[in-house]
Amino acid sequence: MNILQKSSRCYVVIYIAVMLLMICTGCTQQNPLTDRDADIYQRIHKKFSRMTAYTARVEVTVYSNKTENTYLIKELMKDSQGAQLMIEKPESVQGTITRYHNGQVTMMNAGQESAVSVPAAEAYHDIFIDQFFALYYQSEKTAINTSSAGTEGANSLLLETIAVPDASHRHRLTLLIDATRLEPQVLTVYDVGGNIQLIAKFIEFQYNPSIDDSLFVSLE
Repeated sequence: MNILQKSSRCYVVIYIAVMLLMICTGCTQQNPLTDRDADIYQRIHKKFSRMTAYTARVEVTVYSNKTENTYLIKELMKDSQGAQLMIEKPESVQGTITRYHNGQVTMMNAGQESAVSVPAAEAYHDIFIDQFFALYYQSEKTAINTSSAGTEGANSLLLETIAVPDASHRHRLTLLIDATRLEPQVLTVYDVGGNIQLIAKFIEFQYNPSIDDSLFVSLE
């Protein structure tokens, strides 16, 4: 899996120049950052550039062909090993595992005796937070929007970036971050027409926990 690239950590050095450029030119930013917001953005960057692992419980809703399906997913990532998704709900697919390890995506449905592997490049893994930041810092088309007081998501910052590779069904991604706890709240994927394709709501999030490497042993 393309875990938060080590090269992105160099942005700590050039962060101030980048941030000032975004503030002065507006980039694609809709609302100007206050000094407080700029400080929050700096702390978000510092925290997630140092993230080496996390676990999360995420409610994911996928929209397709006028239908929607919602899943409760346990998600974990360790940059030296890879990442894993396990579906907890609905019951019909409970226990299904998708694992990203050593350049491969291994999937095993509940009740199966063997796993199926495909090249990692063929699979999208947008709901991983490290993947979002990897896209955000490599893209020239990013934005920072502040939330208005009294609205849902107040006291939050909304980061926005273009998907790589860009596709009609997967064009733009946004990540709403709690400005107090510096934790992800909602990650949304839009198609080129602005329609929501996926919403991931983070119910629980643990930063840099200890994760046993044995969890990433091949499913096969």
